[in-house]
Amino acid sequence: MPRKGSRFLHRNRLMSISIRGYPLTFTLLALIVAGCAKSVSPAPAVAEKPKVEGELARTTLSAEACKSLGIQSAPVRNQEVQETLPLTGWIMARQGNEVILTAESAGYVRAPSSPAEVVTSGQLVAKDQHLFKLEPVLSQFEQLQLAALKRMAENEVSKASESLDVARKEQKRVADLHAQGLRGSQDLEQANARLKHATEDFAAAKDRLKLYAGGNGEGPTPLTAIAVRAPRAGTVLTVHVSPGQYVPAAAPLVTIADLSELWVRVPVPEQYLPQLDPKANVKLTFRLSASANRSPDKLPFFDAKPIGLVPQVDVLKHTADMMYRLTLPAEKRPIFAKDQMVTAHVPLGEKHEETVVPYSALIYDAYAGTWLYLDVTPEGAAPHVYERRRVELGAPVDGGVVVRPTVKSGERIVTTGAAAIFSREFYKTPVAK
Repeated sequence: MPRKGSRFLHRNRLMSISIRGYPLTFTLLALIVAGCAKSVSPAPAVAEKPKVEGELARTTLSAEACKSLGIQSAPVRNQEVQETLPLTGWIMARQGNEVILTAESAGYVRAPSSPAEVVTSGQLVAKDQHLFKLEPVLSQFEQLQLAALKRMAENEVSKASESLDVARKEQKRVADLHAQGLRGSQDLEQANARLKHATEDFAAAKDRLKLYAGGNGEGPTPLTAIAVRAPRAGTVLTVHVSPGQYVPAAAPLVTIADLSELWVRVPVPEQYLPQLDPKANVKLTFRLSASANRSPDKLPFFDAKPIGLVPQVDVLKHTADMMYRLTLPAEKRPIFAKDQMVTAHVPLGEKHEETVVPYSALIYDAYAGTWLYLDVTPEGAAPHVYERRRVELGAPVDGGVVVRPTVKSGERIVTTGAAAIFSREFYKTPVAK
């Protein structure tokens, strides 16, 4: 029979084993839980359905807001448009309407008789108007030539004078012999003819000497001033000289151009020549700088009729010149200057249907993107719904501009107040804290 003390010791031993195994049990339990957590994968997240750009760019405004913002819409306009290529052209005078007056000889330029008639650039001149006077001056070589010619003329006068004296004596002697019946009438006629010829040669030699030695035969003939007159009416573009200036022969004096009829020279790149229509008119407008505060639809456009294509390509620029005749309105003629740069919209290819919108319907974002708003308000709905759509600009047409991609015919676009909608689209009502 076991003793009471032995049972007590056995119970204590079992308790110690269970107490020592307690940490081991929890450790095994934690390892099992961790393994189960690694083996179980989380459920996949549900992907959000992508939204189209039209839904993200829709703006809803109340009828009162649209009225206060002055928003107006109109049906889109689709029409046949011929593709054009904007190129740079230069204004020029009509061929043959620009002349450059040159000096006939070397000399000094003098003003006309009246100081008020001194020609200036930009002045309108009439045909045969007196512009300058040119006082010729001989160079040293020309003076030597003049002296040599004068000496030859004096020698001819001396010879002619001696021949005249001989002819007179001969004629007198033959006339006396004819009176005595010793010479015939034929001899007298020949003597008279020789006297006449000698007289004419002497007169011609004296006149030739006057050209080199003056009227009195002592000093040289003073050179008369040459009047420089305008060969045609026009505008003075450039005055190359001033009164008192010495100019050599053939030096340019004045450039005059008749700008009543203007031509336009447009260099066309050679790769576009197969698509160029040489019989189509072009639209011209002024070139504006990037900082010019003027809407493109406010620019004036002018028609230019084709003259012809110069069939020669510049080997450096790879362009061929197309010439046009500019037609301007008579009631309000704009100011054009020679060599002024203009923008010419040259027609290319065939006509096709395009969407044309006014410039007021376009808005531009911070990245130079172009947008317009479509009025997608359901029929009879009170709030107005507008959808922003990205477009690309084409050629300007009749006060508007072509946009791509094309908008379906009948759809309404915002023509006034597009910028107000654009600002309201990104406006957030402040939240009170």
